[in-house]
Amino acid sequence: MAKKTRRQANLNRAVEPEIEAVDSPQSRSESRRAQRVLQERQAKRRRIYTMFGGAAAAAILLVLILILINRDDQGELAGEPVRVPPPISAEIERDGRSLGNPDAPVQIVEYGDFQCPGCATFATNVKPQLLRDYIATGQVHLEYRDLTGLGPESRQASIGAACALEQGMFWEFYDMLYYNQAGRDDGGFSERRMLAMAEQLEMDVDKFESCLGTDRFDADLDAMTAMAGEDNIRATPTLLVNGVALEGPNYDQLRQQIEIALQ
Repeated sequence: MAKKTRRQANLNRAVEPEIEAVDSPQSRSESRRAQRVLQERQAKRRRIYTMFGGAAAAAILLVLILILINRDDQGELAGEPVRVPPPISAEIERDGRSLGNPDAPVQIVEYGDFQCPGCATFATNVKPQLLRDYIATGQVHLEYRDLTGLGPESRQASIGAACALEQGMFWEFYDMLYYNQAGRDDGGFSERRMLAMAEQLEMDVDKFESCLGTDRFDADLDAMTAMAGEDNIRATPTLLVNGVALEGPNYDQLRQQIEIALQ
């Protein structure tokens, strides 16, 4: 039995090399073919991904180009229609940047920035009541002074208001700016949009457009900024009521201070 076992083991050892000699090259060949197939599939997938990726990138680029072509270069809101505010009574006396009786017992100076949201709230909600109750009655005189610290469009808007002043329409344009205020430096006070405002107000648009390109108001704007420093203005809007500063007042707060001043 032991002899048979040894003989069988010898036989197995004799056969195994023959099997390895026959099967090993075929196995390696099949493995290489499988690797080639896998590599070809991977390469095909990469070509497909590259093709679709390139198409997607081209589509995105086309969309961006179309957006840039159709977007006004002056900002998102440059082409938006403008709102027309209610008119100021013709009975109210005006002189440039001032409204009301210059000899009124209460003198109010408003410091504002046309891009300041609180200033828009004052202009659209508080000022109409102030006009009705105190300016129209000759008790209050209001003067506006520009500050332009919130961005380039703040200064653009102030120049637009100064150009409107030259046509005797400062306060109409003041209202136009505040009633059409939007986000900061997003085209709300672009040249194109301010021209639309001037057109709505039936101003001389050509004259207004020529005025917008000038720098002759720089000294005036800088002077008002200097005045704000002298008056210790820390925020907009700030109203000086006979010298008493109120920052962003609502109408009740402003009325209370006016009544104190009138006494």
